[in-house]
Amino acid sequence: MDEPEIYVIGAAARATASMARRSGLRVGLFDAYGDDEFGLESGWVKVIGFEEHVPGISPEAFRTIVGNRPWLYTGPLENSPDWIDAAAQGSTMWGNTASVCRAVRDTAALARVVAETDSIVRFPETLASSSRLRKPRHWLWKPSKTTGGWHTQRAHRIDISRMHEVSAGRPSGFWQKFIPGRTFGATVASDGETSVLIGLCESLRGAPGRPFAYAGSAGPAHDSCVRRAMPDLDRLARGLATKFGLKGLWNFDLVRSRRENRWYLLEVNPRPSASMEVLELAVKQGLFDVHRKIFEGDRAWFDLAQERRQTLERTRRRERKIVIYTKRKLRESQLVSQNLLVRSFGPDESLWPDFWHFADWPRDGTVIDAGCPACTMYGLWTTNGNDPEG
Repeated sequence: MDEPEIYVIGAAARATASMARRSGLRVGLFDAYGDDEFGLESGWVKVIGFEEHVPGISPEAFRTIVGNRPWLYTGPLENSPDWIDAAAQGSTMWGNTASVCRAVRDTAALARVVAETDSIVRFPETLASSSRLRKPRHWLWKPSKTTGGWHTQRAHRIDISRMHEVSAGRPSGFWQKFIPGRTFGATVASDGETSVLIGLCESLRGAPGRPFAYAGSAGPAHDSCVRRAMPDLDRLARGLATKFGLKGLWNFDLVRSRRENRWYLLEVNPRPSASMEVLELAVKQGLFDVHRKIFEGDRAWFDLAQERRQTLERTRRRERKIVIYTKRKLRESQLVSQNLLVRSFGPDESLWPDFWHFADWPRDGTVIDAGCPACTMYGLWTTNGNDPEG
């Protein structure tokens, strides 16, 4: 077996690892699932657990395996800066440092950067967890360490009085004003000084008992409201990149309030996101080479990123990625009876995409707990100027 040329680590890192593999690299994958199709294609997978966002492998053991070969992390490791800091010592990390991760998780710092940016984008009103809410229905509870909206909840569905009574052991977090509207993920490449906003995907949300959990993406998104906002989003990307020193591929999440005709920044993810592969699958052009060139100090990254953006702006193809969550406990063998095509694209076959395929299929015999991700469905449309989302 050939040794990997690069390693990727994360709780659900298959999407990013597949991007690296499509760029021609042999990839070693550390992940909580080790799903079948990646294991068969890569030849190197190590299944690890995660507890409180921390990988179930010590930084020292990880460094011993990766040696001097490059590695990068995906979610939720941005919430474990101490682990990143220790793993990066004496190794070749193609990712943002622990200090950058800490900085972008500071909501006050994010709000300041947004306020200083000359754009239509704002940061939602945010209150400390100790604050008393007058109208809980208008607020969200967001843990400080969160990934993919997994633990975000509407405040009026939480026993707020109980939270104020019991302070010990309460997870750290904050209240944030709920902004109804379409949500998006913006893919950005930067070298800490210069940035390119490559493209946007519309984010799909909702899982059993978790209304804001990441459930997929559709993109590229370039309808009229997105096109009008691009100059402002470009300025925001540039401000975030220079203020925090962000490098490589990273993304930020947005919501557009139709009522206010305004965009809001929700959070910054200082690493490649699961939505990015949607963009490259839509146009069959890889993005990982941009990331690689940045960390290899190759200034050609900028032209390549601009080229990818222009291709995405011109395409009439749209990829939709859907995470299938189980409603009850299932074995892998029972998935085929779950009407996955209907659950993904609806019962009207005339609205199904031109092409579809599965990924993240669990290993033989795997038991999937209720409310957990089971597999991922992809569908590709040729839109001819029409949005398949309606």
